[in-house]
Amino acid sequence: PRPRCFSTFGLRNAEWNGQPISPIFDKLKPLGGGSVTVGISPLHPKLAEITISNPSSKNALSGKMMTEFLEVVQTLKTDNEFKETVAVCVKGEDGTGFCSG
Repeated sequence: PRPRCFSTFGLRNAEWNGQPISPIFDKLKPLGGGSVTVGISPLHPKLAEITISNPSSKNALSGKMMTEFLEVVQTLKTDNEFKETVAVCVKGEDGTGFCSG
């Protein structure tokens, strides 16, 4: 399957230290570019790959990407496509480096 981006699932109602995180999401989401995607690896059907893509800043995580990363983790936990996943690989997309910063 082709990697894909996800919009917010159940994280909008989640809490951090007893406080709702939706205001944090609302502030981070518009900050910066790039993307975080997830898909089943072509190397093995039980391996998921999270791909960080922000080539203009050597894959540094923007606010938008931070929220997408959390959404991807939630997807790994809840989406039936990943119910057989036993390992997750996090990689940079452009091949020049994993993630700066």
